[in-house]
Amino acid sequence: TYPPDVLTTQQSPPLTSDEFGNMFQGSTQVTRDNAGELLYTYSNYEADSADPSRYDFSPDATAPPTGVFGRRILVVPIGDCSSTINGQGTVPVLGYGCFFLLQEAEQKGNESSIYGEFSRGCRVSGTAGPTPGAGPGPYLIQLYDDPDSRDS
Repeated sequence: TYPPDVLTTQQSPPLTSDEFGNMFQGSTQVTRDNAGELLYTYSNYEADSADPSRYDFSPDATAPPTGVFGRRILVVPIGDCSSTINGQGTVPVLGYGCFFLLQEAEQKGNESSIYGEFSRGCRVSGTAGPTPGAGPGPYLIQLYDDPDSRDS
């Protein structure tokens, strides 16, 4: 029902973090200075998206991919959580950001980690949720500068 992205390249070795929030790839700490050398970033993803021979789910470079473009890019709300108490309360939405998933999220009991990168100028498309209007949205966020949409 939900096919993967056409590009499924992930971090090798996978990213992990310690109890202080430091991020590691294997035994190497990922910092602002070395992140571009270590990680498969949104810039890599954009470049690989333009090259059909890089698609992970295409039987050959001439066949269309069986995956879907943009599945690793999420529009996420950015909110002010300073007024919550024990994780509960109303969170005002300050805006939305484009978040590129660097690797699959892993669930370990009652813990999970999601590693990603906020990106500028990403193109996000989508469709309405399974039951539009049935609850609080947004189901589809229309960005002003979306070249894939006739509404922007």
